[in-house]
Amino acid sequence: MPRAPASGVLSVVLCDNVLIRKLNKKYLRHDRPTDVLTFSLSDAADPQWVKEVIVSVERAVQVAGRYGQTWRRELLLYIVHGLLHVAGAKDATPGARAVMRKKEEEVLAALDRRKLAL
Repeated sequence: MPRAPASGVLSVVLCDNVLIRKLNKKYLRHDRPTDVLTFSLSDAADPQWVKEVIVSVERAVQVAGRYGQTWRRELLLYIVHGLLHVAGAKDATPGARAVMRKKEEEVLAALDRRKLAL
């Protein structure tokens, strides 16, 4: 298995549903807003990786109450989810989704222990 570059550039974009829907439609052919999208902006030959995590603040505000969360906490979940994708985690199958959820919970719990005010 090829080794990932040790360094790179990560950008996190906070946006609304209009932009994330456009990107979701253009790149994934899903004509609807979503919570988070993750893109690799470099290829394997690049000496550094470049990744982008795009999260919808509007979506977090809309759905947070359904899950008993603040919108900030929901937004943090989206960012963590995107970062896990950047780190190579997948969620395309039920088993992989379960592993992803567990990792999300672990990261959020670690952040809670640091007393983040969300």
